[in-house]
Amino acid sequence: MKVATETVERMAKLWQVEETMRGQSPDARVAVRQQTSAAIVTELFALWQKTLPRISGKSKLAEAIRYAMSRRAIFERFLADGRIELDSNIVERAIRPQASADSLYPSSSSVWKH
Repeated sequence: MKVATETVERMAKLWQVEETMRGQSPDARVAVRQQTSAAIVTELFALWQKTLPRISGKSKLAEAIRYAMSRRAIFERFLADGRIELDSNIVERAIRPQASADSLYPSSSSVWKH
């Protein structure tokens, strides 16, 4: 699916921009986002809007596009607020429990506990 590839490529550009700004102030991040990321986000939504009428409305791709388009305002908040991250990966990594030997092996099959 060409639209999926194009979406991933544009998202990769957004993540590259974010990587260049790690550690900068919120105001500096907003300035770069307005100068660079806003155009990429506009391209993303234009791509989805152009694609949606051409694909089956019942497809998973159409469902994903409708989901993203219905949440455009929420997605675009990061462009105006430098405190907001593009994604939640940092938070997810922080709250994910660390794996231990006990959690990796069920007690009935673990040689570590015998």
